[in-house]
Amino acid sequence: MTTADRISNDLHFSIGTGMAVFGAALHQGIEQARVRAVQRAAEDARGAAMVHSAVGQVHAQVASDLRGRLIGAEAEIDRLRELTDTLRAEVKHLAAERDEAAAIAYGLLDELESLRGTKAH
Repeated sequence: MTTADRISNDLHFSIGTGMAVFGAALHQGIEQARVRAVQRAAEDARGAAMVHSAVGQVHAQVASDLRGRLIGAEAEIDRLRELTDTLRAEVKHLAAERDEAAAIAYGLLDELESLRGTKAH
């Protein structure tokens, strides 16, 4: 084997080894990039899950608050209905008293007219 052959073989070996090392480094870099991408995706997913959980908690709190308000509003509506019924009964009672007072007043007017008529004769 000549020196040129040895240099050529060494050069091929060195180039092959260099390419293998370069390929391995490139492959390792790609794998590390993939791992980092997966880690970022996992972190993003955890963050999204935390946000989703927080939104769910807020939603549950708002729903609970609204249920409480609805129950309070329904109780207020019931109270107002009772008050309306009471006011209607009171208005009917006052109307009956008014009618009774009017009947008494008309009776007194009739009696007064009658007394005037008696005095005039």
